[in-house]
Amino acid sequence: MIETERLVLRKLQESDLDAIFAWASDEEVSKYVTFPTHRTKEDTKRILDLWLRQYEDEDTIRFAIVKKDSSEVMGMIDVPRITPEGYPEIGYSSAKKYWGKGYMTEACKAMVAYLFERGYQKILIRARVENIGSNRVIEKSGFVFIKREEVHLEKLDKMVTLNFYEMER
Repeated sequence: MIETERLVLRKLQESDLDAIFAWASDEEVSKYVTFPTHRTKEDTKRILDLWLRQYEDEDTIRFAIVKKDSSEVMGMIDVPRITPEGYPEIGYSSAKKYWGKGYMTEACKAMVAYLFERGYQKILIRARVENIGSNRVIEKSGFVFIKREEVHLEKLDKMVTLNFYEMER
């Protein structure tokens, strides 16, 4: 568990299903992420069950982002992959009603500190070019832009243009 001024980052739980479905089924949220929009709670349950099973691997890094003042699950932040060079890449998503309030920057900075504490020397993150808010979060969190590249997102079966960023210890 990680605490910040306004947030708690904790492992996901089965009881988070409704909160995850709320943002994963929102097309405005999902247009920026690497997974298809969830159409039913069963879609969300399948991925949540997978994420919970992945905790059996002690190297899994995935947190629900919870507001301290309400215990409301507002989003999640994780390391969906480690590059072949051994660098973690951060991913995140949150409900639209929390955008623009600094919560994700706070969560991202906490995740960066956590990853550096775990011994990583470099952290990567990327965002779709048109996702202006996410690019701002990344820059406010201290990441440095390294390149822009068009890539194929397999889960969505489409080409997108991404900004790539990194931060070194």
